[in-house]
Amino acid sequence: MKTEINGRIVKLPDFLIVGAGKSGTTSLYNYLKQHPQIFMPEIKEPKFFAFAETPTAFTHPKGSTIIWNFDEYISLFEPARDDQMLGEASPIYLRYYETTIRNIKKYITTWKSARIIMILRNPVDRAFSTYSMYRLANIEPLEFEEAILPEIVKERIENNWARGFDYLGISYYKSIKAYMDNFQHIKIYLYEDLKSDPLWLIKDIFKFLGIDDSFTPDISKKYMVSSIPRSQLLRRILQSQYLMHFFFFIPTKKRDEIRKKILHKNLKQLKMKRETRRYLVDFYKEDIVGLQKLIERDLLHWLE
Repeated sequence: MKTEINGRIVKLPDFLIVGAGKSGTTSLYNYLKQHPQIFMPEIKEPKFFAFAETPTAFTHPKGSTIIWNFDEYISLFEPARDDQMLGEASPIYLRYYETTIRNIKKYITTWKSARIIMILRNPVDRAFSTYSMYRLANIEPLEFEEAILPEIVKERIENNWARGFDYLGISYYKSIKAYMDNFQHIKIYLYEDLKSDPLWLIKDIFKFLGIDDSFTPDISKKYMVSSIPRSQLLRRILQSQYLMHFFFFIPTKKRDEIRKKILHKNLKQLKMKRETRRYLVDFYKEDIVGLQKLIERDLLHWLE
C-alpha cells in the first residue's frame, strides 16, 4: 500500500505474516512470493515493527538481520509494482506483539485494513524445532533439557542473547488475543493445515488477500527442515570450497549434486525425550486450552 509519512509517499505492507516461528512461515513466504500479484522483499524477516528505530545488537548469535531503520525498511518495497500486494514475514512479531502492534499503528496509517496472517504449531514441537535449528547451526551448546532450565534462560536474557533462545517463552493465547483485539482482518492456520494440504492453504490466503486464487505456485520444495549432522567433520569438508577443489576431476555440476546428496544423507533428526515432552505438554496445557477456545479450533491432539 502507498501511504504518506512525514510529507512523502512510501510503500508499506498490505499484509504481514506474524508467526509463529518454526511453523512453516519460510514455506509461506516462498510460496506466496511466486504470485505475480504479490511482492515480498528479498529479506524474508526484516523484523522492523518489532525494533523500529531501536538499534539492536544481540550478543548471541551474531549476524541476525534486523532492519530497524525506517528508510532502510521502506527501501525493501521500492521495487514493487503499483498493482501488487505488499507483504513480509517476521515470526518475531508474535513474540514482540505489544511493540509490533504499536508500531504497525504508528507507521501504517491505513493499519485498520492491514491483513494479518498466522500459522501456529504445537508449542512443544515449535520449541524443540527451534532448538534443533540452533544445534544444527552450532550456536546452541547445551542439551535441550538444560537449555530450558529457568536459571539458564534468565542468564541468557541478562546477557542479551536473542530471545529465540528462550525456547519456551511465548504465549500463543496472549499474543493472538492482542492481534484479534486490534485488527479486523486476521487469518489463523495450523501447521497441520500446511502439512496436510499446502495448496489449499496457499489458495485460501490468495482469497483472503483478494487476489487471483486460480494461480498455482510450486509447492514441491520443503524449507527449513531442522536436523543435525551425523558427522560434523564430514559436513565441514563438504561445505569447504577449498577442500572440494581436490575433486576437480569431477565436473562442477555433478560435484554439487553429489555434495548435496551426501549432505542430506549425513543429516539426522533430533528426537525429544518422552519425559521432556510430557513436561512441556503440562507446561503449555493452560495456554493451549485457552487458545483452542479463542480461535475455535480443536487442539486436543497438541496435549497428547
